[in-house]
Amino acid sequence: MDEAENERQAAYTLVGEALSLWNQIEGSLAFLFASYLKTDASIAMASYHAVISFEARLAMVNAAAEKKLRLHPELFDRWKTLSGRISKKAKKRAEIAHCTIMIMEHNGRYTVEALPYWHFSKLLAGAKYRGPGLMPVAPNGLSLSLKQLDDRIASFKDLNARIIDLNGDVERASQPPEEAP
Repeated sequence: MDEAENERQAAYTLVGEALSLWNQIEGSLAFLFASYLKTDASIAMASYHAVISFEARLAMVNAAAEKKLRLHPELFDRWKTLSGRISKKAKKRAEIAHCTIMIMEHNGRYTVEALPYWHFSKLLAGAKYRGPGLMPVAPNGLSLSLKQLDDRIASFKDLNARIIDLNGDVERASQPPEEAP
């Protein structure tokens, strides 16, 4: 059980890292929004963060991208692809943000998993009480393993890097052409 407790602490660390990375993604999107609007970053960030729903924030960035990038179809295509990935990853982030870290017991073997709250009723259907903090093993697809949490962290890092790269390209495309000497 000591090993399971160590894994549980590792899971808390992974959840914290994943959520912190998502905050970085949100910040990068706010800076990208500022680039699309060609305004002071603090104004764009205040506007971006005034909107509560992530879906609405992403829709704002999408609307700005459609206007800003109409003369740069290659950048707009990159944004559309990236926006789709961001939308999918937001759902993965929600699973992490709304999970409970649990020690699961099955045939005397303990595992640590992150279980999103909306799966509790599926997990508990017909299950016997096994003691405080001990739950039956979740069926495949209901919970996240430590490896899955780690994989999501890697995907969030990649996503943030892609947003930052696109922002740099948008900034460069927005610069007036240099005059020949």
